[in-house]
Amino acid sequence: MSSNLIATRYAKALLILAEKNNETADNFANYLTTAKELFSLPEAKKILNSPVMPIELKKELLNYAMSKSFSSEQLKIFNEQLINAGRVDLIPEIANSFIAMLNERRGIASAVVTSATALTSGELTDLTSALNVVFNKKLTIENKVQKNILGGLIVDMGNFEIDLSIRSKLESLSNYAQN
Repeated sequence: MSSNLIATRYAKALLILAEKNNETADNFANYLTTAKELFSLPEAKKILNSPVMPIELKKELLNYAMSKSFSSEQLKIFNEQLINAGRVDLIPEIANSFIAMLNERRGIASAVVTSATALTSGELTDLTSALNVVFNKKLTIENKVQKNILGGLIVDMGNFEIDLSIRSKLESLSNYAQN
């Protein structure tokens, strides 16, 4: 079974636990984000991923993450289950899956907008408003700059892409002219 599928199942179980209370869901998301950040620290990652490191040390690290975000008995049990099952290394994937599922239930989606130059806050606000209407979701937008698109925008929402870049228009014209 793939690690992504396993992580999704853990995330779904946590979401079911938090389903009745939005505050609990937000707290779980905060904890998972904090725990995920531990994996960006080389020393912590080495300890959490190592099969020879003592279980107590792994629990201490995850309890530290809880103390920095949100602590609940449910999360303590969750951490112990992950450690006992040897699945601590899945925390970053669990965090990503949990937050994606939570956002889906709340009607929130994220998009990456690529442009040749950085968009101003006003342009981002206008674009967000227009895309909220088109997709009927509340969008969070990340702006990436990629000079080789020459101008225009590329909006990427996972499986959906809107390419309004000048580069793609020029490539289309070139292909048309060659045929």
